[in-house]
Amino acid sequence: MNGPNWLTRAAIVFTACFSCVLVWAFLTPVAQLPKAPDISDYVWHISTFAILVIPLSTTLPTQSRKIGFAAILFGTVLECLQPNFGRGFQIHDIISNTIGVGTGWLISRRMTGYIQL
Repeated sequence: MNGPNWLTRAAIVFTACFSCVLVWAFLTPVAQLPKAPDISDYVWHISTFAILVIPLSTTLPTQSRKIGFAAILFGTVLECLQPNFGRGFQIHDIISNTIGVGTGWLISRRMTGYIQL
């Protein structure tokens, strides 16, 4: 068996880079973040975690449950670390992250049928 195809490699790179952006965004004090559009915090959490899981869950469908679990764990750890960086812990953010992972997983299920891997 050969290694991952180009699309899977691209998904891995995107997910790694996007994860770094999320670490920065979640662990930077709010006052130091750039001004963002006035959208609900929950919409941000849901959309970012959906975006986080879609590429890998689409290109590695047999691993999508593990990817989803890892994303939920990642978001939970980030949320638990926030009080150490001048931010507050919010259980609602963890719930929004989990909803985002589920949304991304569902979208990836639909996309998998359209992408030739």
